[in-house]
Amino acid sequence: SDLNPETGYTMETGSENTFRINNNSVIVTDISTYFTHISDMIVWRPGGAFWSAMNYQEVRSVGLDISAGFTTKHDKYDFASTVKASLNHSAANEAYGSEEITMLYSPTLITSWKNSLTAGIFNFEITHSFTSERYYTEDRLLDPYHLVDIRAGAVIPAGRGKAGIHFTCNNVTNATYEMIRLYPMPGRYFTAKINYKF
Repeated sequence: SDLNPETGYTMETGSENTFRINNNSVIVTDISTYFTHISDMIVWRPGGAFWSAMNYQEVRSVGLDISAGFTTKHDKYDFASTVKASLNHSAANEAYGSEEITMLYSPTLITSWKNSLTAGIFNFEITHSFTSERYYTEDRLLDPYHLVDIRAGAVIPAGRGKAGIHFTCNNVTNATYEMIRLYPMPGRYFTAKINYKF
């Protein structure tokens, strides 16, 4: 009941471009930049085992998102590769006249690289992602981490629709990482998915 409502605004601009290499291959690029200003932003702050909500007097966030994707389609196979990167800097003042602090759990850099290949009814996909270090207190950082996921499966015609069967190995390298301090994420694990589209 003692929290103030948030107010703010965001400005964003960007450009998307398509470059056709030939009849089968295309490159699509997208770049955008943004600025956000929020007054009385409601944030949850860790305090040992318990978290509590409070207002930050002023929060400013500026960033850049970039992506480039390549796709090529042929009679026997389709291939796609997409690279993405997000750069962000977020800072806050807890109260009027207070020293500027970095927002907690706000990574400066996040990247991903996804490659997929489809040949007939079979498909294969590998994704790599990276998250940079981020503060969990005003002066302590969580380690950066890399993740690799691999998915393989098939889409089979069945009746008037298609049945899909896919198996995924998540966190292939069995990386040890935390998205939130003291809450470790799973190591290597496997998932299976079956779906039917009609």
